[in-house]
Amino acid sequence: MNDKTDSCLVVYSKTKINETGKSIFQSPFPAVREHNTFLFMKSKKNFWDFSGAIDDYIVYTRRGQKCLRRKPREPKLPASPGQVAQQERMASIAIFYQALKEVGIYPYWQDASKGHLAHGYNLLVKANLPAFNYEGLICDFAKLQLTPEGLRLPDGMMLDAETDSTWRLSWANTPCTPHALSDDRLRLLLMRDGDTFDPEELDAGGAVRADGEARFRIPEGVQDYPHLYAFFCSRAGGKSSKSRYFNIQCFINNLNLKNYGTIQKHANYK
Repeated sequence: MNDKTDSCLVVYSKTKINETGKSIFQSPFPAVREHNTFLFMKSKKNFWDFSGAIDDYIVYTRRGQKCLRRKPREPKLPASPGQVAQQERMASIAIFYQALKEVGIYPYWQDASKGHLAHGYNLLVKANLPAFNYEGLICDFAKLQLTPEGLRLPDGMMLDAETDSTWRLSWANTPCTPHALSDDRLRLLLMRDGDTFDPEELDAGGAVRADGEARFRIPEGVQDYPHLYAFFCSRAGGKSSKSRYFNIQCFINNLNLKNYGTIQKHANYK
């Protein structure tokens, strides 16, 4: 009972019948509906005016919607190998999140969360958790999604190796594409294998969507970073396209094979 609101909130884990014999209505709170929890409230004031703590629950308003969550509990040590593994994955995701903040990527996730109850961090975790194994390492770099899909990614993105350090990225320049502007800026990020998640940004030469291509170099200090991610962001900032993944090492191997074949061809000709 709360003297200030003169109201009582009863929380049930299953559908029950109140003292009057009437069934209790289903909660309008999304979080409560998700866990099959039902609420019943008797109040002299408007139900939607209520907020605060009741027993193990907290009622609050987020982005104009009423929500309910449990109060934080004392953390428990993981009791099974599966729980330990999931804890490792979540710890690695938290480090990954900090690394993206360092290169200015996280604001795109914050923008993507507008109009949703979930925070940008929750969206980032949901999108990238499948890329991590149960040891907390990235097991599939192609599954990483560095940026959310707020803008349209151009069609026909292709990467070509001109030399070991010079590259050409091209894409289809389609006018009047929804959720895309001609001055959207290209951004390039490199990542390396291992247990450190430290993206390195490359100089894209000021390329924009309307250019249809960009040439860039990979500095000597990051030539052992084999994972490239390309995406576009709005000139005003805030929105980004979904990132596109390229495995640099595969292109280098193909280039070496091509050069080796050319050498062999000349040797046979002589």
